[in-house]
Amino acid sequence: MTTSTHIATALPADIDHMVQLVRQYWEYEQLKPFNAAAIGKLILDIIAQPELGQCWVARDADVLQGYLVCSCIPSFEYGGLLALIADLYVEPEARRSGVGQQLVHAAEHAMRARGCVHIAMEVGQKNIRAQQFYSILGFATRAGYSMMHKGL
Repeated sequence: MTTSTHIATALPADIDHMVQLVRQYWEYEQLKPFNAAAIGKLILDIIAQPELGQCWVARDADVLQGYLVCSCIPSFEYGGLLALIADLYVEPEARRSGVGQQLVHAAEHAMRARGCVHIAMEVGQKNIRAQQFYSILGFATRAGYSMMHKGL
Protein backbone atom coordinates (compact mmCIF):
# COMPACT_ATOMS: atom_id res chain seq x y z
CA MET A 1 0.00 0.00 0.00
CA THR A 2 1.24 3.48 -0.84
CA THR A 3 2.39 5.19 2.35
CA SER A 4 2.66 8.73 0.95
CA THR A 5 -0.92 8.82 -0.31
CA HIS A 6 -3.36 10.87 1.73
CA ILE A 7 -7.15 10.46 1.38
CA ALA A 8 -9.21 13.56 2.10
CA THR A 9 -12.61 15.05 1.41
CA ALA A 10 -12.42 17.05 -1.80
CA LEU A 11 -12.25 20.83 -1.50
CA PRO A 12 -13.16 23.52 -4.04
CA ALA A 13 -9.43 23.88 -4.81
CA ASP A 14 -9.45 20.24 -6.04
CA ILE A 15 -12.17 20.74 -8.64
CA ASP A 16 -9.96 21.49 -11.67
CA HIS A 17 -7.77 18.45 -11.00
CA MET A 18 -10.82 16.28 -10.36
CA VAL A 19 -12.34 17.37 -13.68
CA GLN A 20 -9.13 16.23 -15.41
CA LEU A 21 -9.38 12.83 -13.69
CA VAL A 22 -13.08 12.53 -14.56
CA ARG A 23 -12.14 13.20 -18.20
CA GLN A 24 -9.59 10.37 -18.06
CA TYR A 25 -12.20 8.07 -16.50
CA TRP A 26 -14.72 8.92 -19.22
CA GLU A 27 -12.12 8.26 -21.93
CA TYR A 28 -11.27 4.93 -20.29
CA GLU A 29 -14.95 3.91 -20.11
CA GLN A 30 -15.71 5.41 -23.55
CA LEU A 31 -18.56 7.49 -22.16
CA LYS A 32 -20.55 10.20 -23.96
CA PRO A 33 -19.00 13.54 -24.94
CA PHE A 34 -17.36 15.21 -21.96
CA ASN A 35 -18.57 18.58 -20.63
CA ALA A 36 -15.91 19.92 -18.27
CA ALA A 37 -18.03 22.87 -17.10
CA ALA A 38 -20.99 20.64 -16.19
CA ILE A 39 -18.73 18.18 -14.36
CA GLY A 40 -17.00 20.98 -12.45
CA LYS A 41 -20.36 22.42 -11.39
CA LEU A 42 -21.60 19.04 -10.24
CA ILE A 43 -18.46 18.46 -8.16
CA LEU A 44 -18.87 21.92 -6.62
CA ASP A 45 -22.55 21.17 -5.87
CA ILE A 46 -21.59 17.97 -4.06
CA ILE A 47 -18.88 19.73 -2.06
CA ALA A 48 -21.17 22.66 -1.18
CA GLN A 49 -24.21 20.51 -0.39
CA PRO A 50 -23.08 17.52 1.70
CA GLU A 51 -26.62 16.13 1.72
CA LEU A 52 -26.03 15.20 -1.95
CA GLY A 53 -23.04 13.05 -1.09
CA GLN A 54 -19.30 13.34 -0.72
CA CYS A 55 -16.18 13.40 -2.89
CA TRP A 56 -12.80 12.10 -1.77
CA VAL A 57 -9.43 12.57 -3.40
CA ALA A 58 -6.22 10.58 -3.11
CA ARG A 59 -3.23 12.88 -3.01
CA ASP A 60 0.49 12.17 -3.13
CA ALA A 61 2.17 15.49 -2.35
CA ASP A 62 0.30 17.95 -4.60
CA VAL A 63 -0.68 15.37 -7.22
CA LEU A 64 -4.19 13.90 -7.28
CA GLN A 65 -3.96 10.18 -7.93
CA GLY A 66 -7.66 9.40 -7.88
CA TYR A 67 -11.12 10.26 -6.64
CA LEU A 68 -14.32 8.65 -5.41
CA VAL A 69 -17.83 10.14 -5.43
CA CYS A 70 -20.57 8.63 -3.28
CA SER A 71 -24.16 9.59 -2.46
CA CYS A 72 -26.74 8.45 0.08
CA ILE A 73 -30.29 7.53 -0.86
CA PRO A 74 -33.11 6.12 1.26
CA SER A 75 -33.79 2.43 0.64
CA PHE A 76 -36.79 0.62 2.07
CA GLU A 77 -35.34 -2.60 0.70
CA TYR A 78 -32.16 -2.29 2.77
CA GLY A 79 -33.95 -0.81 5.75
CA GLY A 80 -32.01 2.46 5.79
CA LEU A 81 -29.73 4.59 3.70
CA LEU A 82 -27.95 3.12 0.68
CA ALA A 83 -24.52 4.51 -0.18
CA LEU A 84 -24.04 4.56 -3.93
CA ILE A 85 -20.54 4.89 -5.37
CA ALA A 86 -21.10 6.97 -8.50
CA ASP A 87 -17.47 7.16 -9.62
CA LEU A 88 -14.12 5.73 -8.64
CA TYR A 89 -11.04 6.41 -10.73
CA VAL A 90 -7.35 5.95 -9.99
CA GLU A 91 -4.56 7.13 -12.30
CA PRO A 92 -2.98 4.16 -14.12
CA GLU A 93 0.41 4.87 -12.46
CA ALA A 94 -1.17 4.61 -8.99
CA ARG A 95 -3.18 1.43 -9.57
CA ARG A 96 -2.33 -1.71 -7.61
CA SER A 97 -0.74 0.44 -4.90
CA GLY A 98 -3.69 0.52 -2.51
CA VAL A 99 -5.03 3.93 -3.55
CA GLY A 100 -8.40 2.59 -4.74
CA GLN A 101 -8.73 0.48 -1.63
CA GLN A 102 -8.03 3.52 0.57
CA LEU A 103 -10.67 5.54 -1.27
CA VAL A 104 -13.29 2.80 -0.89
CA HIS A 105 -12.48 2.35 2.82
CA ALA A 106 -12.79 6.12 3.39
CA ALA A 107 -16.19 6.11 1.67
CA GLU A 108 -17.37 3.07 3.63
CA HIS A 109 -16.31 4.64 6.93
CA ALA A 110 -17.92 8.01 6.20
CA MET A 111 -21.12 6.55 4.78
CA ARG A 112 -21.47 4.21 7.77
CA ALA A 113 -21.08 7.27 10.03
CA ARG A 114 -23.91 8.96 8.07
CA GLY A 115 -26.14 5.99 8.84
CA CYS A 116 -25.84 4.07 5.58
CA VAL A 117 -26.47 0.34 5.99
CA HIS A 118 -25.42 -0.86 2.52
CA ILE A 119 -23.05 0.26 -0.23
CA ALA A 120 -23.31 -0.46 -3.95
CA MET A 121 -21.96 0.60 -7.34
CA GLU A 122 -22.17 -0.18 -11.03
CA VAL A 123 -19.29 -1.98 -12.75
CA GLY A 124 -18.97 -2.45 -16.49
CA GLN A 125 -19.60 -6.06 -17.53
CA LYS A 126 -16.35 -6.10 -19.51
CA ASN A 127 -14.29 -4.42 -16.79
CA ILE A 128 -12.98 -7.64 -15.23
CA ARG A 129 -10.20 -5.89 -13.29
CA ALA A 130 -12.72 -3.62 -11.55
CA GLN A 131 -14.96 -6.59 -10.78
CA GLN A 132 -12.01 -8.42 -9.23
CA PHE A 133 -11.02 -5.31 -7.26
CA TYR A 134 -14.48 -4.89 -5.75
CA SER A 135 -14.77 -8.62 -5.09
CA ILE A 136 -11.54 -8.53 -3.05
CA LEU A 137 -13.13 -5.71 -1.01
CA GLY A 138 -16.16 -7.89 -0.24
CA PHE A 139 -18.59 -6.67 -2.91
CA ALA A 140 -20.67 -9.18 -4.86
CA THR A 141 -23.15 -9.10 -7.73
CA ARG A 142 -26.77 -9.30 -6.75
CA ALA A 143 -28.21 -12.50 -8.18
CA GLY A 144 -31.30 -11.98 -10.28
CA TYR A 145 -30.94 -8.19 -10.52
CA SER A 146 -29.44 -5.70 -12.93
CA MET A 147 -29.53 -1.92 -12.78
CA MET A 148 -31.78 -0.30 -15.39
CA HIS A 149 -31.48 3.30 -16.61
CA LYS A 150 -33.55 6.00 -18.24
CA GLY A 151 -32.56 9.58 -18.94
CA LEU A 152 -34.74 12.41 -17.64
